[in-house]
Amino acid sequence: YAAGAFASTLAIGDGSSYTPVAISGTGAGAGFALAASTTSGDHPDFVTSGLDAARSLNRFWTVSSTNGAGATWSATYNYPSSDVDGTADPLTFQGRAWDGAAWTPLTINAVTSNSIQPSGITSATPAQFAFGNPPSFTITATAGANGSITPSGVIAVPLGGGQAFTMTPNPGFHVDDVLVDGASVGAVLDYTFTNVTSNRTIAVS
Repeated sequence: YAAGAFASTLAIGDGSSYTPVAISGTGAGAGFALAASTTSGDHPDFVTSGLDAARSLNRFWTVSSTNGAGATWSATYNYPSSDVDGTADPLTFQGRAWDGAAWTPLTINAVTSNSIQPSGITSATPAQFAFGNPPSFTITATAGANGSITPSGVIAVPLGGGQAFTMTPNPGFHVDDVLVDGASVGAVLDYTFTNVTSNRTIAVS
């Protein structure tokens, strides 16, 4: 690249798919260059990324820099829908970069159904890039006769997320008890789960 601002598309792919990487950045010095390749399938160490291997983008990229001091860039990774796990949601993908020993979270600037753009990349950013949904869990909410719980049913909650519930008795009735994971929390009208890290239940009677 020429010194200063830079932009280009790294025209790469594999035997079945064209998966280019669009680069845009600033601060390039003399001799700055990028080299890229892509590999289909999950990264060999994806299971340690903190993302859900069953809801991932089945492809990773390697993008390495030369003489990258001072340069900062974004990279838009393009991929076909066939690379996405059937239950995955590309619009909520997160990114990780692998340095050979550990994963680093990426700042995601934009997503579409067939692309994802991390930003703030520098020569210090690890060179291998993988994407997927964070793990999610369920909270199963049920109510006995003569009242309701809102929301009800099976509610998906992301790792570390939360969910509030409201218990509403029918006219002439009152809440007798609320069980969270089988243990009583009293006759409360509201309950909020925080920092969810496993499947949970809530039942009102």
